[in-house]
Amino acid sequence: MNTSTKIKPMPLSERLQRLDKLRPAHPEFPKCAVQALAETPISVFLAGFKDARDELAYLLDIDIADLEQMNYAQLAASIHPFWLRRREYIIADNATSLLASPYIYIENLPRKGDGDERRKIVP
Repeated sequence: MNTSTKIKPMPLSERLQRLDKLRPAHPEFPKCAVQALAETPISVFLAGFKDARDELAYLLDIDIADLEQMNYAQLAASIHPFWLRRREYIIADNATSLLASPYIYIENLPRKGDGDERRKIVP
């Protein structure tokens, strides 16, 4: 994981205000989160989604052993050329959906409440 991003000191009151506005406490967080996702090994990211992994390997014509050695950014980059070829966009569309399997699973989990019970943080 890339640890080169330095978190700038910020007063607690300012961080709490940011959180109260549903923003990250530190402005550096989104960049770090995207970098962490990009560097996540596909073997970890799709660990609970073997069928999606196998279908991705088939669709993209990548050996499963090779796919397991890739990270999220590398796999996403291998999908991109299919978007550029007009007749193969369906492959890219399906591959993108398969790559999103963990997110789709999480989105479909039952939720408690409707989110209105969020605790307000007052500095």
